[in-house]
Amino acid sequence: MKLKKCDAGNIHVKNNDKVVESEKSKLIRYISDRSNRYGDKLIEFMDTYNLVSLQDATEAQLYDFIATHFQPNQKPKEIIKSDEC
Repeated sequence: MKLKKCDAGNIHVKNNDKVVESEKSKLIRYISDRSNRYGDKLIEFMDTYNLVSLQDATEAQLYDFIATHFQPNQKPKEIIKSDEC
C-alpha cells in the first residue's frame, strides 16, 4: 500500500494506481480553491457553522455552504465532479 500526499494536504491511500480521496476532502478543496491566499472562504465557512477546525465539518454543511455561496442554481450532488489529486 503506497501513500500519496495531495495538494489539499490530506494523505490518501493509493490503490491500484488511483488515488482515493474522500468526498469531504473534495468539498474542502473546492472551497479552498475559491479562497484567497489567506483562506477567506474557508474562514467564512468555519464562522458560519461555528467550527473550531475543518475536521469538525460535515458533508452536509460543506454542500450547503457551496450551494449558497458559489453555485446557488445547482443541486448539491451536481456541485462537485469526481476529481483526482
